[in-house]
Amino acid sequence: MTPAPDVSRWTVRVFAIVCLVGLAPGSFTFAQFGGGNAPPQYGGDTAAPQFRRYAQYQATPLAPPKTSSPEYQQIDAIEKRVQGARLSLQVVDMPLDQVVRIVTQRTGIPMRIDERALEDVGLSADVPITFTLPEVAAETLLYLMLKQLDLVYTMDTGSVVITTPEVEESNLRTKFYPVEDIFNDPNPNYDILLDMITTCIEPESWEELGGPASIVAFRNGVIVAQTYQNHRRLQGLFEALRRVQQSQRQDDLPVMLSVSPYATQAEQIERQLRQVKTTITLTNAPLGKAVAAISNFGRIPMIIDNRALEDVGLSTDVPISIQLTDTSLDYMLDVIGEKLHLTTIIYGEVLIVTTPEEAESELATLLFPVKDLVRYDPTTGKQFSKQVVWAEFDQLIEAITTTVESESWEELGGPGAIAPFPYNDCLVVSQIGDVHRKVAELLEQVRTAKPQVNPIEPATSIQPSMPVPSSSPSPAAPEAGNGERIIVVSYEPEKSLAGEFTREDFARIAERLKQVVAPQSWSDEQYFADATHSGVFVRQSRAVQRTVSSYLANEGLIAPPIEEDLPEATSPAQEPLSEPVPASAPSAEIPAASESPPAFDSSGGGGGGGIF
Repeated sequence: MTPAPDVSRWTVRVFAIVCLVGLAPGSFTFAQFGGGNAPPQYGGDTAAPQFRRYAQYQATPLAPPKTSSPEYQQIDAIEKRVQGARLSLQVVDMPLDQVVRIVTQRTGIPMRIDERALEDVGLSADVPITFTLPEVAAETLLYLMLKQLDLVYTMDTGSVVITTPEVEESNLRTKFYPVEDIFNDPNPNYDILLDMITTCIEPESWEELGGPASIVAFRNGVIVAQTYQNHRRLQGLFEALRRVQQSQRQDDLPVMLSVSPYATQAEQIERQLRQVKTTITLTNAPLGKAVAAISNFGRIPMIIDNRALEDVGLSTDVPISIQLTDTSLDYMLDVIGEKLHLTTIIYGEVLIVTTPEEAESELATLLFPVKDLVRYDPTTGKQFSKQVVWAEFDQLIEAITTTVESESWEELGGPGAIAPFPYNDCLVVSQIGDVHRKVAELLEQVRTAKPQVNPIEPATSIQPSMPVPSSSPSPAAPEAGNGERIIVVSYEPEKSLAGEFTREDFARIAERLKQVVAPQSWSDEQYFADATHSGVFVRQSRAVQRTVSSYLANEGLIAPPIEEDLPEATSPAQEPLSEPVPASAPSAEIPAASESPPAFDSSGGGGGGGIF
C-alpha cells in the first residue's frame, strides 16, 4: 500500500520559501527595477527602514558587469604581438609548415595551419614557398608571403592561423569603435560616416554589395564586423580623422594624409625613390636582378608580385634592357614599367612591382583636407551655410572625377572612390598612387589661382600674367626659405610643341632645372621636380616657382598663371618678372604693404564650427 504524501510538511516548506522571497529580498528587487525616484510618501527621515535602503540603492550608479570570458583580450594580445614584431625571411622552395615554424621561432608568436581549409582549395601544409624580404613588420611580411598562395592569416585565442579568405570571411572579428570625437558636434549624423566608410574602405566587402562585412552606428560609435586587414584600415582612417580634427590650422596639415599604419615608412620610400640617383645599364638582364639592384642601391624593401606577373604571362626572368645616367630610382622603375606594362605600389613599408590590374585591388586610401575650398566664400571670406558647404563638396568631387583620370572612378566602372566628410572638411579618396598625386596637383592649382581675400572686406583681385618665353638667360631665383608658401605646378608643352617631347626629354629638363634655378633649395626633401609622361611636376615655394615658370617657358613648357603675392614694397626700380599690364587696361588696386596677407579662420581643425 502506497503511503499518502505528507501534505502538511510540503505546505510548510512552500510557505517558508514564499516568505523568504517576499520579505528579505523584496526591497532589493524593488530598488533594481523600480522607478527612478522613491514615492514621496516614503521619502524623508520618517520613511520605514526598508525604503531607506531603497533610496541608498537608487543612489548607487550602475556599473557594467565584468566579463567572464577572456577570449577578446587573448585575441587582442595576439594582434598586438603581430603588429609589434619585425621579421626578415629568405626561403627557396621551403614547405609552408617549415616556414611557419621558422616564423614562430623568430618572433615567439604561436602559429598554426588550418589544414582542412587548405585542403578545400587544393593546397596542403607542405606547399613550397619561395620568398625573400629584409626586415619589416611581421604583419606586412605574413600578408605578402601568403598572398602568393591566395591565403590569409587571422587570429584566434591561442595563435595566428594560416587559412583561406573564405574561412576568414565566415569568422569576422567584431569591434566597437568610439568615434564621437571626430565629429566635434553634439548631434552628429552617423549615416555620413557610414556612407564614407563603405564607399572608400574595401567597398565590395560590405553587405550592401554582397560582401560579408557589416557596420552599424550605436551610441557614441560604430560596431564593425570585418577582416583583420580591413580593421587595420579603419583604425588608420579614424586616427587620420582625429589628426585633422585636432589640428588648429589647415596649414599645419599635409596636402594628403594616409590611413595606413605605416604611412611614415611609405613617405620615406617615396622620398628615397625621388632623391637617390644612379647610372644604370642593363642588357637583357632578368627583371628579378634589375629590381634587386635597385632595391639594394636605394636600401628600399622591394619584391616582385610573381603571382600577378604569371597572370599576364610574365616572370622574374623576363629580360629588360635600359641605359640611364644620373637618374632617380623612381624614374628607373617608371621606365621598366613602361617597357613591360608593369607598375609599382607601396604596401606597408614594402615597394611591390606588379601589374596595373593587381594595383587596382590594392588601392591606397588618403584624406585631403579641403576646408579652404568648401567652407568659405572665396569672394567675401564668410563662412558658408551647411547647405552651401554640401553643394561645394559636390562641385569639388564632380570636378575631380571629371578631369582627373575620369575612367578610373567608380562612376565609369573604375576602381577609385571618393566621398566627403564635412565634419572635418575632408575628402576621403581610395585610388592608385598616380591618381592621388594628380588630385593633389589639381587642388594645389585651384588654391594657387584662388583670389586673395580679406575675410572682412573683399579685396580687389590682382590680374595675373604669364611669363613670356625669352632667349635671354633665366633670371636668378631667390632661394626658398622658411615661411614661404609651397605650391605644386604641372608644366606641359605648348600646343604647338605637343608630341615633340619624350619622357626622357622631360627628365633631362627637370634635372637641368634643379641645377639652374635655386640649386640649394632642392636638397630639402619637401621640394622636387619630377618628370611625368606629359611634362614636369614641380613642388617649390611660390617665389621660386615664378622663376621656374620663366625658365621652363624658355624650354617650351607652360603652366597656368601663378598668382602674384602682395608686394612688400613698391619701387620704380623693380623689374617685373612678366609683361606689364598695358596702360589702357583697367587698373587693379593693390593693398598697402602694411596689410598682412588674409587668412581663413581654421580654428577647430576641420570641424566647421559645429555646423554639421
